[in-house]
Amino acid sequence: VNYAGNTAADLGRLAVSSDSTWVAGTIDSANRSIRLSFTTAALINRTYTATLTVTDGAVSVQTFVRATLAPLNITALLDDPTRSRTYGIQQDGVNVGSIVAIDPLTLNPINNITVGKHPTDLAISPDGNEMLVLSTMDKTLTAIDLRTSAVQETIPLATYYDWSSTGETSGHIKYGAGNLLYYIDGSWGPVLHVFNRSTRTVVQSIFFDGSAYAGAGNSTAGFGDIV
Repeated sequence: VNYAGNTAADLGRLAVSSDSTWVAGTIDSANRSIRLSFTTAALINRTYTATLTVTDGAVSVQTFVRATLAPLNITALLDDPTRSRTYGIQQDGVNVGSIVAIDPLTLNPINNITVGKHPTDLAISPDGNEMLVLSTMDKTLTAIDLRTSAVQETIPLATYYDWSSTGETSGHIKYGAGNLLYYIDGSWGPVLHVFNRSTRTVVQSIFFDGSAYAGAGNSTAGFGDIV
């Protein structure tokens, strides 16, 4: 809709409507633009199209908005021991991933928390208040407060070997007693590291075949997990 003056008063005569609930528009007269807002929490993975109509009551112009939601790539699931929640690792190749929380009774999403690159494992503390997520591409642990769903800290793992130069192997993490954590890196074969969280140091490292650990690489092959 064209107005000769294109003044704020002219633009104030316009109204915008949408035929879909996931996108809405408002007229921003001061900036001579249409502002879009999105409500996408209830959308599933497919392509959506919405029609926006701008009118002054006599003349109408339509435009279209399309949104495509890719399916989630959930690689691991873990139930919350104290809350009605199930957590899943969402991977995007070797890029930044996230933890997706859903209600297992309704299957409704609760939140989505960004973590490190290529997350491969998660663990919940014995008291149920914290989650640790191991990301192999940037060799970090992400600590999440499950009471607030907020990231508390990112812990670098200085001792972490990976047979792949692109970091797409699997690492694993478990809570130990006190400040101790156990994690398995991406070595070929696997190495179990005992990590003191308070001092940020590795206390011990052992191969799964019982051989002495002497740095990256050994004669064994395969991958390990902690059960």
